[in-house]
Amino acid sequence: MTQDFDKAREYMTWSQIETSGVRNEALLSAFRDTPRESFVSEDKYAVAYKDEDIELGQGRIMMEPSVHARLLQNLNIKSSDIVLNIGSATGYSTAIFAQIASTVVQVESHKDMMAFSEEQFQLQQFANIVSFAGDITKGCSSHAPYDIIFINGAVASRPEELLKQLGIGGRCACVARKNPNAQGKAILYERATEDNISEKTLFDASVPYLKGFEPVEEFSL
Repeated sequence: MTQDFDKAREYMTWSQIETSGVRNEALLSAFRDTPRESFVSEDKYAVAYKDEDIELGQGRIMMEPSVHARLLQNLNIKSSDIVLNIGSATGYSTAIFAQIASTVVQVESHKDMMAFSEEQFQLQQFANIVSFAGDITKGCSSHAPYDIIFINGAVASRPEELLKQLGIGGRCACVARKNPNAQGKAILYERATEDNISEKTLFDASVPYLKGFEPVEEFSL
């Protein structure tokens, strides 16, 4: 039996995303129009539209739709914004941003995943995406400052290196999990001035750590 992905995508949007409180029409439209199944391997098709994180391998995930959409809504993305997308993996979150923002700079250290994402972008005719292969914990300072920074997974501590790349008025969203055994918190950072970045807790959320942002193990004698 062939799965009807169009119906699955519509159902995901209203049953998972809208019911979680997302009302931004541009954002809802992006989720309705982006073929989530195109950014996973064929063996993941059956779970592509479930409201759960999808393991993509190599320490990367596709974030569960409701948490993903709520984080993006809190970023208040504008059509003129330049986005830095960290740990973009196969490119799904980049594709969502590309339909709302002006330019998306995606950073991914796994070149095979980046190549896969670029194939999808070409098929879907996106022309406002810049791909950068490198250390995701360092971001991409050559294109800074950014209006938006998004981290595709949980972080154990405040991502200072990335926050340096926010412009004045810029926003960064991620899930913070200081303790791997505790519930995570969706966090919004905003740079008010050169020396002032505010931090706001949005809602409870637990997603896997993005590899490179896990807790540092402490050893004792």
